[in-house]
Amino acid sequence: MKRNRKLLLKTARRITKVPESYNQHEWVMDSDRSPCGTVACLAGEIIICSEPTVKKGVERLKDIYHGEGSVATEAIELTGLDEDDEDALFYSPKTWPNGIGKRFARKTKVEKAKAAAELLRYLADGGEV
Repeated sequence: MKRNRKLLLKTARRITKVPESYNQHEWVMDSDRSPCGTVACLAGEIIICSEPTVKKGVERLKDIYHGEGSVATEAIELTGLDEDDEDALFYSPKTWPNGIGKRFARKTKVEKAKAAAELLRYLADGGEV
Protein backbone atom coordinates (compact mmCIF):
# COMPACT_ATOMS: atom_id res chain seq x y z
CA MET A 1 0.00 0.00 0.00
CA LYS A 2 1.21 3.48 -0.82
CA ARG A 3 2.08 5.77 2.07
CA ASN A 4 -0.45 8.52 2.76
CA ARG A 5 2.02 11.42 2.82
CA LYS A 6 -0.74 14.03 2.96
CA LEU A 7 -2.27 12.51 6.12
CA LEU A 8 1.12 12.11 7.81
CA LEU A 9 1.96 15.77 7.17
CA LYS A 10 -1.51 16.97 8.22
CA THR A 11 -1.11 15.08 11.50
CA ALA A 12 2.37 16.54 12.03
CA ARG A 13 0.96 20.05 11.58
CA ARG A 14 -1.85 19.38 14.05
CA ILE A 15 0.47 18.00 16.72
CA THR A 16 2.82 20.95 16.30
CA LYS A 17 0.03 23.53 16.32
CA VAL A 18 -1.96 22.00 19.21
CA PRO A 19 0.54 20.09 21.41
CA GLU A 20 -1.91 20.12 24.33
CA SER A 21 -4.07 17.67 22.33
CA TYR A 22 -1.26 15.12 22.02
CA ASN A 23 -0.42 12.54 24.70
CA GLN A 24 1.41 9.40 23.60
CA HIS A 25 0.22 7.56 26.71
CA GLU A 26 -3.51 7.76 25.89
CA TRP A 27 -5.34 6.31 22.90
CA VAL A 28 -8.08 8.84 23.55
CA MET A 29 -9.12 10.68 26.69
CA ASP A 30 -11.32 13.67 27.49
CA SER A 31 -9.35 16.73 28.54
CA ASP A 32 -10.24 20.27 29.57
CA ARG A 33 -6.76 21.41 28.51
CA SER A 34 -7.21 20.53 24.86
CA PRO A 35 -9.13 22.90 22.55
CA CYS A 36 -11.13 19.99 21.12
CA GLY A 37 -11.75 18.48 24.56
CA THR A 38 -9.72 15.36 23.79
CA VAL A 39 -6.12 14.19 23.95
CA ALA A 40 -4.84 11.33 21.84
CA CYS A 41 -1.67 9.44 21.00
CA LEU A 42 0.01 9.43 17.61
CA ALA A 43 -2.36 6.77 16.25
CA GLY A 44 -5.35 8.67 17.61
CA GLU A 45 -4.15 11.93 16.09
CA ILE A 46 -3.82 10.20 12.71
CA ILE A 47 -7.44 9.07 12.93
CA ILE A 48 -8.59 12.55 13.97
CA CYS A 49 -6.76 14.07 10.99
CA SER A 50 -8.21 11.52 8.57
CA GLU A 51 -11.62 13.15 8.82
CA PRO A 52 -12.66 16.49 7.28
CA THR A 53 -13.11 18.16 10.69
CA VAL A 54 -11.56 17.66 14.12
CA LYS A 55 -15.02 17.06 15.58
CA LYS A 56 -15.73 14.24 13.12
CA GLY A 57 -12.22 12.87 13.69
CA VAL A 58 -12.68 12.76 17.46
CA GLU A 59 -16.06 11.04 17.01
CA ARG A 60 -14.51 8.42 14.72
CA LEU A 61 -11.60 7.87 17.11
CA LYS A 62 -13.97 7.35 20.04
CA ASP A 63 -16.13 4.98 17.97
CA ILE A 64 -13.07 2.87 17.11
CA TYR A 65 -11.73 2.96 20.66
CA HIS A 66 -15.03 2.03 22.28
CA GLY A 67 -15.98 -0.41 19.53
CA GLU A 68 -14.34 -3.53 18.31
CA GLY A 69 -11.64 -1.88 16.24
CA SER A 70 -8.02 -1.17 17.00
CA VAL A 71 -6.82 2.43 17.02
CA ALA A 72 -3.29 1.35 16.07
CA THR A 73 -4.40 -0.93 13.24
CA GLU A 74 -6.69 1.75 11.83
CA ALA A 75 -3.88 4.32 11.91
CA ILE A 76 -1.50 1.93 10.13
CA GLU A 77 -4.10 1.28 7.42
CA LEU A 78 -4.88 4.98 6.97
CA THR A 79 -1.23 5.95 6.58
CA GLY A 80 -0.12 2.99 4.49
CA LEU A 81 2.67 2.24 6.94
CA ASP A 82 3.93 -1.29 7.54
CA GLU A 83 1.89 -3.19 10.13
CA ASP A 84 5.14 -4.75 11.38
CA ASP A 85 6.12 -1.27 12.59
CA GLU A 86 3.02 -0.82 14.76
CA ASP A 87 4.77 -1.58 18.05
CA ALA A 88 7.71 0.72 17.38
CA LEU A 89 5.47 3.55 16.20
CA PHE A 90 2.78 3.51 18.85
CA TYR A 91 4.14 1.66 21.88
CA SER A 92 7.87 2.41 21.94
CA PRO A 93 8.56 6.08 21.16
CA LYS A 94 12.01 5.93 22.74
CA THR A 95 13.02 3.64 19.85
CA TRP A 96 11.97 6.07 17.11
CA PRO A 97 14.74 6.38 14.47
CA ASN A 98 17.27 9.16 13.73
CA GLY A 99 17.51 10.35 17.33
CA ILE A 100 13.83 11.29 17.32
CA GLY A 101 13.21 8.87 20.20
CA LYS A 102 15.82 10.65 22.30
CA ARG A 103 14.17 13.99 21.58
CA PHE A 104 10.79 12.47 22.51
CA ALA A 105 12.21 11.47 25.90
CA ARG A 106 12.60 15.13 26.88
CA LYS A 107 10.31 16.29 29.60
CA THR A 108 7.98 18.94 28.18
CA LYS A 109 4.76 18.29 26.33
CA VAL A 110 5.84 20.67 23.56
CA GLU A 111 9.16 18.82 23.07
CA LYS A 112 7.32 15.48 22.90
CA ALA A 113 4.87 16.91 20.35
CA LYS A 114 7.74 18.31 18.25
CA ALA A 115 9.44 14.90 18.24
CA ALA A 116 6.20 13.14 17.21
CA ALA A 117 5.68 15.64 14.40
CA GLU A 118 9.30 15.16 13.31
CA LEU A 119 8.71 11.40 13.14
CA LEU A 120 5.61 11.89 10.98
CA ARG A 121 7.50 14.18 8.57
CA TYR A 122 10.35 11.65 8.42
CA LEU A 123 7.88 8.88 7.55
CA ALA A 124 6.11 11.11 5.00
CA ASP A 125 9.46 11.55 3.25
CA GLY A 126 9.90 7.78 2.99
CA GLY A 127 11.80 7.12 6.21
CA GLU A 128 11.63 3.72 7.88
CA VAL A 129 11.06 2.83 11.51
